[in-house]
Amino acid sequence: MGETTSSGSGPDALRGRIIQAYAAGDAERAAALYVNEGVQQPPGRPAAVGRDAIRESCNMLFGRGGLSLRMEPLQTVVGEQGARERGRITWLPANRPCWWASTCP
Repeated sequence: MGETTSSGSGPDALRGRIIQAYAAGDAERAAALYVNEGVQQPPGRPAAVGRDAIRESCNMLFGRGGLSLRMEPLQTVVGEQGARERGRITWLPANRPCWWASTCP
């Protein structure tokens, strides 16, 4: 995935805002970016369904600070009501300097 900007609208812009919210460790801002019935699937945990559950999940995930995300969209469907996206996400602590590397100490 190339660099994602946070200005504008559409899936690329939304991805950029999600990445920024997670890096900042801002659970409120991150949850607000999901639709009311949105789903977040954290690694090794049950799915969080709905904004309140996503906010709680983010608060647990951000317990030690923000997270760096790498988002790889696999399917994006855009319609009149908005967009839905499925993909792969890599999550690592924001302060981990080698998160893009294939091997980290």
